[in-house]
Amino acid sequence: MADWLWDSDCRGLYNGLKNMPSPLQDFFVIKKAKLSTYTTRSKYKAMENKIEALELQNQVLKEEVSQLKEQMAQMFQILSQTNAAIMAMVNHNAVGHAQAGITVGLLPHAVRDQPYRMPYGWNIEDPTNEEQEQSKAEAQHQASRTTQPLVVHRQTPLIEDKWQSLEE
Repeated sequence: MADWLWDSDCRGLYNGLKNMPSPLQDFFVIKKAKLSTYTTRSKYKAMENKIEALELQNQVLKEEVSQLKEQMAQMFQILSQTNAAIMAMVNHNAVGHAQAGITVGLLPHAVRDQPYRMPYGWNIEDPTNEEQEQSKAEAQHQASRTTQPLVVHRQTPLIEDKWQSLEE
């Protein structure tokens, strides 16, 4: 038990000396303050340099974005001009189809491929065919006002039928 009391007394004495100011402790506190100030200044400079680098990078990115916007505007202008030219050609060819006996030369690839894979000029030889189709379309349109349209799903021919049609 005496050892325990002596240990606690020594600890108390040590703690008391530890908390007591000494010239050596004052020296370490001053040194720590100077080091802290230096560290703060260097951190400030480093942060300032990082901010400048980020601002420079931001400026470069803004320039790149503005260049890309200009390029996009030029591309859009070219695209709209191309679309206008294609539409003019399509309208010109549509007028040519309306007039009987006029044959038009080769069309550009984009205009030549009609939707639904119908070949170009598939019904030009028989103008009565168009009239019949128009009358059928009008009759269907009148019938659709009173009744629901009938949807017919066409089955694709079997492989044998395809080969047979190719052989013929």
